[in-house]
Amino acid sequence: MLELKLPKSDEEEADFWDRVDTTQILEEAVKDSDCIVLITDHPEFKDVEPEGISKIMRNTNVVDMRNLLDTERWKEAGFNVHEIGVGL
Repeated sequence: MLELKLPKSDEEEADFWDRVDTTQILEEAVKDSDCIVLITDHPEFKDVEPEGISKIMRNTNVVDMRNLLDTERWKEAGFNVHEIGVGL
């Protein structure tokens, strides 16, 4: 379970963002991660190759909150795929 505590003051906010790592490179973002959470439907994410991504992750879980991914392809690459709003 992920718990995120948001800062209560400007000083806490500055400290919070100093500890957040960001990157423009997908492979850096998912390396050694346990889960990818897709919260946007930008078309470039549809073309991500799960076969390569799975090799650099610690655990292969993906939560697709936009129903953008080809779930069968991701499952074939070894991912546990969770889609929000599917099957309700």
